[in-house]
Parts: sequence; structure tokens; C-alpha cells
Amino acid sequence: MLNIPPNSTYEISQPQRIYLDLLRAVAATMVMVEHGLEIFRIKTVTYLGISAVTIFFLLSGFLITVAACRRIYRPGPQFASFMIDRTARIYTPYLPAIAFAILANTVFSVGTWGQPGTNTGLGAFLANLLMLEDYPLLQIAARITQNDAFRIHAYNTAEPFWTVSIEYWIYLAFSLTFFVGIRKEKIRSPLILLSVIAFVPVVLYSSFANAGQCLSLVWAIGSVCGYIFVITSSARDYGIKRYYILTAVGAVGFAGRLLKTGELNYELQTIAFMAMCLFGIFMILGASQREWAQLSKPIAFFASYSYSLYLVHNTTIIVIYTQIVKAPSLPGLILAFVVAHGVAYAFYRCFERHHYRVGAFLSAHIKSRTVTSYGVRLSQG
Repeated sequence: MLNIPPNSTYEISQPQRIYLDLLRAVAATMVMVEHGLEIFRIKTVTYLGISAVTIFFLLSGFLITVAACRRIYRPGPQFASFMIDRTARIYTPYLPAIAFAILANTVFSVGTWGQPGTNTGLGAFLANLLMLEDYPLLQIAARITQNDAFRIHAYNTAEPFWTVSIEYWIYLAFSLTFFVGIRKEKIRSPLILLSVIAFVPVVLYSSFANAGQCLSLVWAIGSVCGYIFVITSSARDYGIKRYYILTAVGAVGFAGRLLKTGELNYELQTIAFMAMCLFGIFMILGASQREWAQLSKPIAFFASYSYSLYLVHNTTIIVIYTQIVKAPSLPGLILAFVVAHGVAYAFYRCFERHHYRVGAFLSAHIKSRTVTSYGVRLSQG
């Protein structure tokens, strides 16, 4: 078993929590701004989206690892409940977002968006529903047959969906590795084989290819940083000086990579320097005694619906552009941003904030039956 301190909740301090919320809110905004500028034919700024997706995957790896470590000493099997929680968190706003994209594409003449291939119709709907958009085996089939119909993407205007599917399969791969490989739980469900068949191509392919080039490895870097936080959590000073050095080295290295390459892309060395900066600051804030009361509420507010904003902003902006503005316009773009925030907040209120209830519902109706029927149990040795 990993050298994880027992009887610890690995508490994230208030300054650290505000910082993580700020990163989530800023990253979602960066994605929205990049897509808005492109949709309105104003400018192409891919570094915003690349930076944002990198932040999302680093944070995801970090937070999922910390959450898993909190369960390692709990009695009884944890894999099923952990994946139920993750599935509820991802799918609660995701399913309505699919419906929103389909509705917008059906009601309005928005045109064709995204990469060449299949991104509308029943096939695209099912692929998005099952997190199979841009699935590696279908990508390989498209290359072999020279048939772009096998390239099933996110549903037309819902382009950001492509990262959600990668992240979900990484969750499953990590959960199996952690709870079965490290915690020694035994899973006898035949359905687990289908899950393994589904996630292995995604995790492997996303380590060197796909739109994000190396997102599996980016997530792994965040996970390692999460583990470091866990094993150092008992020493509340965190050896704070070392993290100032880590942050400084990361900042210098990041600046050096940008000067050498001339642009920001999904390049692992650059991302490693970004991680050093982001988590170095996080660890430094762990020693802060300031309350940051004035910043807490507004940052938490914008962060609360950041996932919903990520899911619905692209479709919203495209509808505003194609149905109302219809030409490059900065005031029109600002209007689209405001509407996107409004729609996202409505999604948060109606769907996203209820993911805990959805998780509890799934636990009550699925987890117990799964444990009983398929023999998921903690190994006795």
C-alpha cells in the first residue's frame, strides 16, 4: 500500500480552496473567450484553450487522487461508490448539455461546426452519450478505410465535449488501479472487462495523440502532485521554502520554453513547468493564515458553475452568432459571453448542483445491487 498517512482527511485550507476555485473559473473563461473569438471570426488564440485544458487536467488528477486517498482506510469496498460519485459529477449536467446541443442544432440553422467527420445524428448522439467521441479505435478505422464517417466527434456545436470523455475514462482507469491494484479490492463483475476494453485505448492513445496529444500524462502529473500533497499533509509548514524554489524554477522554465518554441502547445515539458508553478503556489498558500473573506464568495460563485459553462458556452455563442449577430462584432461577442454565463448558471441551478443527490440515488439503487450480484468485496488478504 502507498505510504499514505492514516487518520488524516488531507484538508485543503481556505486559501488553497479559493485558489483552486479561481483556477477553475479562469480556465473555463479562457476556453469561452478562445471559442468566442473564433466563432465570431475575430481572432484565433489557441493558447487560451490549451492552457485551460491543461489546468483542468492537472486539477482533475490532483483532486481525484486526494479524494481517493481519503477513502483508502475506510472499511468495506470503495471502488463502486467512488465511481458512482464521479459518474454523477460528470453526467448530471452532461446529459442535459447533450440535449441542449441537439435542441439548438434542431431548432436553429447553425450550420456545420467542428472537424470533418460525423457529429450529428443518432450515431453522434450515442457516441456522446457513451463517452465515445473521438474514440481511438474509430479513429484507426477511419485511417485504414479512408472514411471520415468513422470519425465521430462531439455533437456539432458542443465541441468541448471531447475532453470530458477522455477525463471520464481516465477516472475509471485510475479508480481500478487505485482500489483494485493498491487497495486490493476484488471485482468479479463481468462488466468490468467491457470497461477495461473501453478505457485502455483512450488512456493509451491520449498519452501521445488525440487533440490534446498527451492529456493522460498531464492528468498523471496532477495525480503525482496530489499524492505529494497527501503524504506531506501532516507537516503543516510543508517545508515552505522548497515550494518557493519550485514555483520560481517552474516559472523560469515555462518562460524559457515559450521563448524557444514561440507558442504554447500540448508539449509535456512545458506542461511540467506549468504544474510546478500551479502546485508550488498551492503548497505555499497552505501555510497562509489569511482568510481572504472578500475574495471567497465571488470566486466560489463563478467557480460553482464553471463546469456547466464549459459544457454549454460553445453552443450558446454559436446560436447568438448565427441567429442574432451574424457578423464579426465585439459588442455582439460580449453579449454572447453574458448570455453564455446566464445559460451556464441556469444549468448549474437546474442540474449540476444536484449531482450529490444523483450520486445518492445511484448509490441506493445501483451500488447495493452491484455489490450483491457481482461480488465486489474487499480482499481479506
